[in-house]
Amino acid sequence: MTDHKEDKQEISIITKHKIDVEDDNRKFEHDNYYNSCCLRCDKRALQFIVQAIFSAIVIIFCITILLVNQDCATFSRYGPLLGLVIGVWLPQPHMNSK
Repeated sequence: MTDHKEDKQEISIITKHKIDVEDDNRKFEHDNYYNSCCLRCDKRALQFIVQAIFSAIVIIFCITILLVNQDCATFSRYGPLLGLVIGVWLPQPHMNSK
């Protein structure tokens, strides 16, 4: 008799755990996925791709302007912008001390 009762409790615990895991998966998908009528993708990947494309456009534009107009006024406008965008993407240097 006790074995049957313990089996029911074990099944109940497993079912509750399974429901909790499914709820966590739904919450993860709701928080991290973008859904539209024809597209379903990860929000983080979409944000990265948009940032990378925008940064590439700015870098190409700045380099083109700097190569075409080689005067000091042009460099003082587009040089810092180019440095800012590249500086955002490069990792911060650090020294490993052992």
